[in-house]
Amino acid sequence: MKKFYSFAIIFLMLALCNNALAQPEIMYADVNRADVQRMNFEIIGKTASNYLIYKEIKGRHWISVYDENMRELENVPISVLPSKSELMDVTFFPSGSGAWLIYQFQKENIVYCEAAKVEANGRILDAPKLLDTTIIAYKADNRIYNTLINADGSKIMLFKINRKDRALYHLATRLFDNQLIALNSGMVSIPINPDGDYLTGYSLDNDGNLVFVKYNPYEKRRNWRCFFDG
Repeated sequence: MKKFYSFAIIFLMLALCNNALAQPEIMYADVNRADVQRMNFEIIGKTASNYLIYKEIKGRHWISVYDENMRELENVPISVLPSKSELMDVTFFPSGSGAWLIYQFQKENIVYCEAAKVEANGRILDAPKLLDTTIIAYKADNRIYNTLINADGSKIMLFKINRKDRALYHLATRLFDNQLIALNSGMVSIPINPDGDYLTGYSLDNDGNLVFVKYNPYEKRRNWRCFFDG
């Protein structure tokens, strides 16, 4: 998910403790002078023996690779992403010794959601994989798809909500395993009070069920959990 900061940042701090009695050793990455204010970044995490950080500045995308001592090894450009005017969202999920880059973009009246596998060295070796498409009649300002991963990392879900009918939302899901092999898809219609109902608190359980909260601050029963077997 994109994050914007207006101050200089140190990207990652790693505390290592040799034993319970030893003082922790704090290690910092050196400041990279190419990094600027309001840079967009996301900490992907540790893959194999490297730490990966996604960075974006003015439509240029790359992955910075650090070793276990937080020394920068290289910066790997990401070439699979579309232009800045088409790109709507970028996010990452861990997967084994690498990570999945999941992104969505719009071309004409179609929104595409695709994924590419990021290796431990920050490189993308295979062609992106198409996960889903949506036809819309407008130029979207925000993402269409939401993405979730469950606690044990075994499943990833895409879901989207059609809010055209303000009294009846239509929620559609696509469930994948951690190799992004499709498991199932589903759809449910949710009655909505346009004067106060909200959907929030989305999460994915280890069985692949989507869990969320339907909330209305004006009703006596303030909120309740909803399960949807996607």
